[in-house]
Amino acid sequence: MAVFRRRQGILHPRRLRELVAPRKGWDRGIKYVKARLQRLPGTPHVIALGFACGVLTSFTPFFGFHILLAMLLAWMLRVSLVASALGTAIGNPLTFPIIIPTSIQFGRLFLGGGPLPPSRAEEYYDAILRPTELFERWDDLLDVLILPYTVGGLAIGIPAALVAYVLLRPMVAAYQLARRRLAEKRSVEEGRRSHPASAPRADAADTVGS
Repeated sequence: MAVFRRRQGILHPRRLRELVAPRKGWDRGIKYVKARLQRLPGTPHVIALGFACGVLTSFTPFFGFHILLAMLLAWMLRVSLVASALGTAIGNPLTFPIIIPTSIQFGRLFLGGGPLPPSRAEEYYDAILRPTELFERWDDLLDVLILPYTVGGLAIGIPAALVAYVLLRPMVAAYQLARRRLAEKRSVEEGRRSHPASAPRADAADTVGS
């Protein structure tokens, strides 16, 4: 008897539609994360490394604790806590169907356990998304699921976090530079409006002649 019985198949039409085209749309979420990152205080290094912390924790099997772990890691590295929370958005319903099986199978191969049989894989993938049941069966699933997921997730998550850092740092730097230049331009314009050039004095001869 299966430890975890699926309530509906992985490729159920409704679930698949929600993964590919969620009701609220991905565009809104992407714009929100981008806007928040652009307005965060701190150096490009602090913001980019904080975001990378969130990316890394998104590849771990500790669902429900990704943000907490990301912020803890960011705190230890003294980088942006808000950016680390935003970085966990990398793990979402669109990416988890790729992250979960890839991490587990890669970890099992790395640890010498071999890939999961197809008949058990779906049960384990579904169990990962239910933290309550996962922790209840911690002893049973430690060797076959949790440890391989952790090892495989870190092996994939570390390069992903490095890529995120390398891509994000120059983007933040460019945005901050553009904001500084815009602020300087506005300051100059406001100064000109506040101190307009004094009107030219009337010619002395004209004054006397009048």
